[in-house]
Amino acid sequence: MADQAAFAGTHAPAVQFAVDGKVPDARYEAVSLGARWNGWETPVVTRTTFETLLRTEDPDGEWYRLAFDEKGVASMQYPQDPDCEDLAVAPTPDGYYDLGELGWLFYRPESEVIPT
Repeated sequence: MADQAAFAGTHAPAVQFAVDGKVPDARYEAVSLGARWNGWETPVVTRTTFETLLRTEDPDGEWYRLAFDEKGVASMQYPQDPDCEDLAVAPTPDGYYDLGELGWLFYRPESEVIPT
């Protein structure tokens, strides 16, 4: 993966995370973890990981649609909920995405206790 190679050697090793979602055994790699939100992790990820996460959690694109503009800003759409506004997630200067903006329940899989 080109974007994973870009941070190899310049950043700390990737950190695994999981989401309390449809595929409980799925694991993803974060470049780093941001400040915790309500006890949950806030992974910072590559574009590839962001796309993989949504394809894994919603393989048919029924609940989420993800698109990127020419500047790399991610736009998440919610086709099942017309009252829900699209969510824009701008990349960091390094080109990563802070998934804490999604408000999802992320955790480190090696943790014995999942926050409640």
